[in-house]
Amino acid sequence: MANPMAPRVSAICALCLAATAASLGAEVYLTTDGGETWQKRGPEGLAVLQLVPDPKDPAVAWAIAKPTVAKEGEDLRFAPPAILRTGDAGKTWEKNAAWQGPDPFCIAVDPLDPQVVCVGGTFGRIGRSTDGGKTWGLINLKESCKDADGTPVAVQDDILRICARGERILASGRQRGDRVPGVGRLPVEGDGFVLMSSDSGKSWTRIRRSWSCSFAMAGDRILVADTWGSADESSDGGKTWTSIRKLQDHEIYPSPGYGVFSVSPDGSEVAYWCLGQAMTSRKAGEWTPWPGEDPTKAAERIAWCRPRRVAIFQHGSFDEGGVRRYRHSSKRSLRVCDRDGEWVPVAVPDERTPRLLETACDRSAAWLVAE
Repeated sequence: MANPMAPRVSAICALCLAATAASLGAEVYLTTDGGETWQKRGPEGLAVLQLVPDPKDPAVAWAIAKPTVAKEGEDLRFAPPAILRTGDAGKTWEKNAAWQGPDPFCIAVDPLDPQVVCVGGTFGRIGRSTDGGKTWGLINLKESCKDADGTPVAVQDDILRICARGERILASGRQRGDRVPGVGRLPVEGDGFVLMSSDSGKSWTRIRRSWSCSFAMAGDRILVADTWGSADESSDGGKTWTSIRKLQDHEIYPSPGYGVFSVSPDGSEVAYWCLGQAMTSRKAGEWTPWPGEDPTKAAERIAWCRPRRVAIFQHGSFDEGGVRRYRHSSKRSLRVCDRDGEWVPVAVPDERTPRLLETACDRSAAWLVAE
């Protein structure tokens, strides 16, 4: 049944999703031996945009995926994404038939209660389920969001990232406004937002005005990275922020830096990567360099998979001379940390390029999405 409250995804967003899906290539893999071997885990005919393991059951995972095989008369660029769930470690996947909300862009499972699932969608709307996806309630941010001073904020932009922990939910997106991105146009402050709810989605406060390329929650810590290579953390619900990494003057051009957070399943360790620099933290305000022999090959996404860690490494280069400006490369490699602490390259299944890496809740396995 069509949802009358859900206008179709905008053409721009649909095209972006289609491009992302095409680049990912849909292949999901699982390792249970720390990256030594990988098993293909589908889903057939779908390109996975995001994968989130269940916080209690290592055999369960959720995903947002776009179809890669068109039905008769269908244009894949505008095919709506689907919400998927597996209960047998990816051997089979099922679409969530109960979802009748807006086109979904992102998904989060509450680590304190896996029955609570949140989905970010089009036009400032979030779906929330408290029974593992059997039924959904729809949150309209246009009607429930304010700034810290109480000024109403009519959020009508797509929710592209979401995170949930207990009664606290984080959501972010990029504002459309009247500006049309042009060739070479870089994000600016005000292009995006980060919102927080402390009452399970009933009310929301805008805690950041910048576009967030990555955020996470670890215990009481909120961690946010923007598209310019800066990152901050807060331990008081976003009221005050402490810098993790600041943008350097020589990094402004030619490209912004897209930082990435990885959090261990128990929330005790956080890793952060940006512009060839990787750091790790076990306590708010305390960050140390992540071990690595070459800053041009830095751990971008980390999985804590027994008996060792697995990571996707981003490759890049530094300019010669006095200014060490990091430049992104399209190359990524898959590596494991051996007993001596060295990161050793391992083969990517089917000779693909690794893109997403997630840890199963008990560290018995790691999920990989590769194109």
